[in-house]
This record gives sequence, structure tokens and C-alpha cells, in this order.
Amino acid sequence: MMKRPIHLLWGFAEVFIVFGLFQFFIWYIGPKIAGSVTLVAVSWLYWIMLGFYVAWFSPIVLHGLSKKDIGWVSLADKSHFASAVNAWKPYVAVTSIGVLTLIGLTLSSNPAAFETINMKGLAIKGGGYIFSGIIQATIFFGFILIRFKAAIGSLIQEKSPAAVMLSTILLTSIVFSVFHYPNPELMFFTFSAGLCWSLLFYLYPNILLMGLSHAILGTMLHQFVQLYMRIGPFYDNPDLYIVREIVPGLKQLIGNLF
Repeated sequence: MMKRPIHLLWGFAEVFIVFGLFQFFIWYIGPKIAGSVTLVAVSWLYWIMLGFYVAWFSPIVLHGLSKKDIGWVSLADKSHFASAVNAWKPYVAVTSIGVLTLIGLTLSSNPAAFETINMKGLAIKGGGYIFSGIIQATIFFGFILIRFKAAIGSLIQEKSPAAVMLSTILLTSIVFSVFHYPNPELMFFTFSAGLCWSLLFYLYPNILLMGLSHAILGTMLHQFVQLYMRIGPFYDNPDLYIVREIVPGLKQLIGNLF
């Protein structure tokens, strides 16, 4: 639990300031990165600074949280390590339901997709999604959900713990979905998944397991369901990219696979 209370308004402000900085990068810097060594360097610095704030400075320094409070497994705390390991069961259950749902959706809408899967593309997408899933789990659940939970809890915890949980889950899911604007289909999927993942993380905070769940379902959504997954300014400009522009060798590795 948080060692000192956080003011409701500051908790919300912190979320929306960080979210706004992410959006500023995606909308205003992202489309201009290609071919600019300066913007590639700026991008790395930008993400490192935001990552430092979200993963360490805000939770650990500002709010006095422990690693386990925000979903990281503590090897030093044997009791916490055991409970964190045991959390795999609900994560597997939720992920399995998601997998079966996506398989059913693929069979009903595009059964030929199973025959045209490129295994190299599947492996690259899945591998990349492991990193992406853990990063997104850190941002949306280890940071945003925890901020909402603490802020709302400081106002109504004693009156209604259930209201704190429901409000936190709903707000986190909305932010998670809005991050994928203006892709309506992806926003629907991320809102639906966000409700399940937010409840799961609220009860069993574990960033690594959340990241793996996200990686599995995200890869299936892209490779099996073949959902168009571009967001932000890239929704209407599918030839522009961020990650494959700033990670050396990634563009050559992916090629025309996806």
C-alpha cells in the first residue's frame, strides 16, 4: 500500500500530464522521425526520461511505493515472491479466454488466416510484443491504474472500497482505449481487454505476467484476426513508423512481413 496519501487532483493530474506527453510524442514527433538522426536521438532521450519517471521516480521516490506495490516481483521478499508466482493461475485463465475468443473470431471471419500465417513474421511480432507488452503493462497498470486507485481511494476508500475498484478499472480502461485513437476497432478491443486486465491487475498486480498476456493476445489480434492496428497519425499514414525507425536494424529485420 501507499506509504503516504496522494491528493485526488494531483493523482489525476500526474496521469494526464504523462499521458499528454506520450500523445505529444506520437502525434507531433513520431511522424517526422524517418530520416532524422536528431529526432531519433531526441526520441531515445524522451522515452528514457518518461520511462524513468513512470517506472521509478514517481512510484518509488514521490509516492514511497515498494516494487511489489506496483507489480514487480520482489525476490528479496519470499512471501511476496510466492504469491506473485501463484498469480499465474488467474492470468492464464484470463489469457486463455482471450485466446479462445480470438480463435473463434478468426474462424468465423477469416478462417483462411490460419493457413497464411508467416512463421517468421509471427515470431518477430511475438518477440517484439513481449517487450511492448511489458512496457505497456508498466505504463497503464503499474503507473496509471495505481495512480487512479490511490487518488480515488484517498477520497472514498472508507465509504466504498468497491466504488474505488470499479472507478479505477473503468478509468484505466478508458485511458487504455483512448491511447489507441483513432482506430475504432482497436479501441473497442482495448477497452474490452482493459476491463479484464485492469480487474486482474487490481487483484493480482504483476507486470511481467500482464506483459506476457498482452503479448500473446496482441500478437494473435495482429497475426490471426489480422486487425489493422495503426494508431495516432499513423492510422491514415501506414507507411510511417516510430519503433522500426529508432531501433537499429529493426526495419531490415521486419522488411515487408507486416
